Amino acid sequence: MARHRGKRAYKSRREKREKSFREIRIILLFASIALAIYLFMNRVYIWDYIRTSFY
Repeated sequence: MARHRGKRAYKSRREKREKSFREIRIILLFASIALAIYLFMNRVYIWDYIRTSFY
């Protein structure tokens, strides 16, 4: 049963939650891609840091 609120349609909590989860998933996807690129670009520095710290 839909309620009318002017021009905007009513959205249930479930619909709002699904939209939020979808947005969070997209943000996490791009953040993980950015992190992977950052780690790849700095792989020599990271490897040198690990070698000097733990060997």
